[in-house]
Amino acid sequence: MAEFISSRPTGLFMQPVSATSSTTDKKQQNKAQQQDFKSLFRRLVEERGDTLEETLEKKDEVRKELEALQAQRQVTEIIRRILPDGTIMVTHYEQGNIVDRYFKRPHYKEVPDPSAEIPRASDGTRLTAQQKMKFVPKRALLDDLFG
Repeated sequence: MAEFISSRPTGLFMQPVSATSSTTDKKQQNKAQQQDFKSLFRRLVEERGDTLEETLEKKDEVRKELEALQAQRQVTEIIRRILPDGTIMVTHYEQGNIVDRYFKRPHYKEVPDPSAEIPRASDGTRLTAQQKMKFVPKRALLDDLFG
């Protein structure tokens, strides 16, 4: 049986649609996508399972050694972190306290600043030699990793 879209008789009819059919379709699609993801993830884990187990074992060994050394309070750690701009931050810990921290900045090069306006001479020509410059790292680590 057909139903009107609105209470005014406009002459438009539509077929009754049950709400459960569309929601069950979406639920089935979501379940199918989840199953696809689970199977893909399971396959990747199985491929790398040996290396994953070895890595976890090494990590546990190092953690146990660190816990033993911390119990003796004779721990000296050097942690290196790479910051997004390419700077390497080196932190030296002794017995859980920071002793030294320094930053090794990357080598920079000067490039024209694209956001700065290029000055113009009185006749309207662009003076590119007087354009503002900015410093950028010579080597972008994120571009090397993801570019």
